[in-house]
Amino acid sequence: MDDTLRNEAFVRRVRLFSEWPRQTEDLRRLWELAEAGQVPHAVLLGGSSHATAEMTKFLANMWLCTGEPAPCGECPACRWFAAGTHPDVLTLDVAGADIRVEHVKELLHTIAYRPHGGRLVYVLAGADALTPLVANLLLKTLEEPPSGVLALLTAEHPNRVLPTVRSRCFLYQTDLPATTVEAQDGFAALLPAVIQWTETMLEGREHPLELADSLLALAPSEAALPLDVLASWLRDVLHVRLGDEEHIQHRAWSDDLHKQAQKAPTQGLVQAIDLVLDAKSRLTAHVAPQYNYAQMCIRMRRACASPCKDEPRFA
Repeated sequence: MDDTLRNEAFVRRVRLFSEWPRQTEDLRRLWELAEAGQVPHAVLLGGSSHATAEMTKFLANMWLCTGEPAPCGECPACRWFAAGTHPDVLTLDVAGADIRVEHVKELLHTIAYRPHGGRLVYVLAGADALTPLVANLLLKTLEEPPSGVLALLTAEHPNRVLPTVRSRCFLYQTDLPATTVEAQDGFAALLPAVIQWTETMLEGREHPLELADSLLALAPSEAALPLDVLASWLRDVLHVRLGDEEHIQHRAWSDDLHKQAQKAPTQGLVQAIDLVLDAKSRLTAHVAPQYNYAQMCIRMRRACASPCKDEPRFA
């Protein structure tokens, strides 16, 4: 699959990154590609529904704009977009409706025979809720899109997106980390210990209750922080496991990432990330941290216990 659309499909100045509605490190990388005229043809935006909707609208407008800097807000395409009448924006909302096979077939037919112009955007909101049957219909257009077609997918939980879909998209997180500067410093301080903790968990050297105690002890007064670090680390391990190293955040720990990716089954990693995120959400529901961590570790050990050496990889 081509990593980006051909340069001639999008060659124009874009708005400064400071003018984008959201600014994260991931989105800065996307801005750099857009500046170079190399917008990826399939973008998966991860984050809250508000953040992804905001960025989806902006990116679709940027793609269809014919002025500079894009989106210029003045060209006919921008005026159509502002009025909600642009004919080359197609939307499917998985979260808001039961997306059926016929909906996707109609979308694909429109993409193949689009009558209005050289560029088209289709938006699929809630990609983490796609059924395998519907997802399979989209794979060809995600992998080999017609020239000028941009796919924008959104997911509140990108790790839940089916691997066949996720591996064909470029993932960009739209939410800023909900941490203070002090917490960010704490994140870096905790990372080596979390990496070692993950190694211990994968090797089964400690009882789940001991694992829970040791993880919580890393920041007893800030129970959410070890979970944030662990989720971030496990996502990187999953990226390596799937053969997608472009979106790794912790590149300085590449040897540990590859080592742990060999030990962790893909589906186990997906489940483990879900468990960490669920544990973090339960903290806000006033569940005792010790009990919360214990339940997470018991289930995580079970999820990551299956062998993975014969498991297929995704390019």
